[in-house]
Amino acid sequence: MCIEPVARMKPWRNPGAPTPDSAPLHPGYNGPAAVANRTKGFTLIELVVTIVVLAIGVTGILAVYIQTVARSADPMLQQQAVLIAEAYMDEILGKAFADPDGSEIGESRSTWDDVDDYAAIVSAAPAAASGTAIADLADYRVTVTVTPEAVGGVAASDARNITVSVTHAQDAGVRADLVGYRFRDS
Repeated sequence: MCIEPVARMKPWRNPGAPTPDSAPLHPGYNGPAAVANRTKGFTLIELVVTIVVLAIGVTGILAVYIQTVARSADPMLQQQAVLIAEAYMDEILGKAFADPDGSEIGESRSTWDDVDDYAAIVSAAPAAASGTAIADLADYRVTVTVTPEAVGGVAASDARNITVSVTHAQDAGVRADLVGYRFRDS
């Protein structure tokens, strides 16, 4: 009879008992393969949380985008208002200080011949120097004030303060104000 040393002996095992690798950790556990299968997907809660986080991020980005797009036309409207005001100011400053013919009877925009005639423009749509309305600029309003004002030692009777204001009917933030002075010719 041969007896093997103790170190080489295999531990005794009940042939019907589960091995340590296959021992259930909890009811329904089907071994290491089941754990590997569970890690390949997302749970419903993880998907819902992801969708909510993405929705919040996209909403923030869209809000900024909408603000940018809504205000993208403002610089163009403002520039048009400035150009209209400059055109009126150039036209007015090109006229005589005092009425050359001494008569204001029957004058219209096309026949205005002095600075004071332009004080009649109050919240009017822009028009060409001939008096013809400019249809593409119908949303703008022009107001011109001409007032006597003493400036730097020049008497008020010899100086006029000219203010041209242009606003936009659809956007209260668009406004252009130009101020100029016209002095009596010496």
